Amino acid sequence: MPLDTLTADHIGQVGGGFEPQRTNNILFNVTGLAGNDNDVITLSFTSGPLPKSNIGLVEVRYLNQIRKFAGTPTYDDIPMVFNDYVDQETATVLANWFYLAHNPLTGKTALASQYKKNGRMTMYGPNGEFDREWEIQGAWISNYDPGDADHEGEDRVRITATLTIDKAIFLPSNLSS
Repeated sequence: MPLDTLTADHIGQVGGGFEPQRTNNILFNVTGLAGNDNDVITLSFTSGPLPKSNIGLVEVRYLNQIRKFAGTPTYDDIPMVFNDYVDQETATVLANWFYLAHNPLTGKTALASQYKKNGRMTMYGPNGEFDREWEIQGAWISNYDPGDADHEGEDRVRITATLTIDKAIFLPSNLSS
C-alpha cells in the first residue's frame, strides 16, 4: 500500500498522539537504607540505564535438529550516576550502602539480608503522568566510584555506583499475570 503523504502530521498533533517519552523524567528511590534519608538518593540521582533483562537459552538436540526453550532469566547490573551535593549526604549514604556488603575496617562480608535493598525506578511523561515503573529487587552496590577532582576544572562531582540486582520487574498498568 503506497503512502498518500510523506508528512509527520500524526506525530505530536494538537489532538494528541505519539508524544515522545523524555529521558529526563525519571526518579530512583531505594527503601531500607537504615537511618538515612531516602530523599537524598532520589534527589541526587542523575542518570542510568533502564533495567535490562535477558532469558537464557536451553537447546535440545534431536537427530539433525535443534529446538530452543526459555532458560534462566538474568538481569544486567545498573551503573547509576548521582550528583554529589556539598550540603547533602549523598556520598555518605552511598558509601555506607556499599560498605554494608563488605566492611573494609573489619574485613567482614555481611549477610545478603543486611546489604540487599529494594527500590523503584519511575519514569513520568512531561506532564507528570503516564508513569512507567520498574520494581528493583535485591539491589546492592558492587562498585562505588566517588568521582574525580580537577584543579583546572569547573565541573560538578558525580558519584557512580553500580547496582547488582536479583530482579527487575517492569510494572505497566496492564501487565498480564
